[in-house]
Amino acid sequence: MSVAKPEQSGKDFNDVLKESGIEAVVQCIKQAKAYANSTRVLFDDDKDKRLAELADRQLAAEKQQSSHITLIPTNEDRLNVNEKIRKGLQQVDRLIGDKHNRIILVRESITKTELRRAASYCEGWVIRFNVNDKRLGIRPGDYRIINDLDRKRNILILKDAEGQLTRWQVDKKIATRKDADRVIEVYRQEERERQGGERIRWRRNFSEQGVVNAQTATVIRIEDDQITCQLQDGAVVTLPNDHPVMQHWDYAYTATNFSAQGSTSRQGVALAESFHKHLTNQKNYYVQITRTRDGITLITDDKTALVEKLETDAGDKTSALETVRGEYSPEQIRNIIQRAQESFIKETTTKLNFQGIIKQMISQFCSKSQIISEMQLGCQSDVENKSPVIKIGKER
Repeated sequence: MSVAKPEQSGKDFNDVLKESGIEAVVQCIKQAKAYANSTRVLFDDDKDKRLAELADRQLAAEKQQSSHITLIPTNEDRLNVNEKIRKGLQQVDRLIGDKHNRIILVRESITKTELRRAASYCEGWVIRFNVNDKRLGIRPGDYRIINDLDRKRNILILKDAEGQLTRWQVDKKIATRKDADRVIEVYRQEERERQGGERIRWRRNFSEQGVVNAQTATVIRIEDDQITCQLQDGAVVTLPNDHPVMQHWDYAYTATNFSAQGSTSRQGVALAESFHKHLTNQKNYYVQITRTRDGITLITDDKTALVEKLETDAGDKTSALETVRGEYSPEQIRNIIQRAQESFIKETTTKLNFQGIIKQMISQFCSKSQIISEMQLGCQSDVENKSPVIKIGKER
């Protein structure tokens, strides 16, 4: 027996969604359309110019102390732009005093399955344990450096602060727990320079010290054994340099799409390059355009290729709703949604009807394409030129 598809039944699929009570999805789509309308796009095929434009815009905002966010997907590009911004701040004496180098910890993305395999780790990485284990001699909050690996036997050789070595069979006990990704945190070590006046972002919660993950702070003073910061809420705290909290920070001048989730600024700029296979997609685009209240500027290498990438790459696996859409009638779909509403919302909130949103964005900025000189570009108001595509650099 044949089953009528939604378009054959005379009932619009979106009507089915509304009747099923998924107002959150519909609201999300409307919100995305509104943000897309206030998005401007700048393009240049020169990588150095793209990064310089990002740095110049954030530097101007730092000097004016205005609410501005710069989103950069890759760590390498983020470090490059951070360095440009810091040099600019040093030139105007916004960063002052002696320069202090510090090792910070950058979280590694590692799955529960990978946690059980020694081959997933690297020498020099740092593990923070949030659990007691008498055999390993660890307590919650202890850190261990990976000194060596025995991949064949699935063993890590861990070194503590005193240089004592311990062999850890990673597929036993801790790493096999259901909450292994919570009791084990894996980091790589990177070096950062810091000075007085530095604006930093905390990368982990430390409630006793008043430190909240993702919130920012300003370095007031750095001494040999301690550092004084003003937190985002205005409180001033002095922390020992050897406290674990001082390993969990990074510069606040730029952010990744992931770390920026939940934060909102008045204005912003985001790097969205068409050639990134896993980083340029509808899901990340939605995060980028919803981080500001007054619209965001996208900087890309190729506007046509970017549009094509956004139209075709949802950024996640095919949703269950998308799978059943072509195989069941609207009534059957309604019943399915009602039985698993929360699951569908989670899976489709940033995806459903997104191609329509992208197409609207295309019509917005492609129809208003223009080329202006670098002198004219500056940081002009989004209100003056709503959603145009602008060539970075001088007209050629």
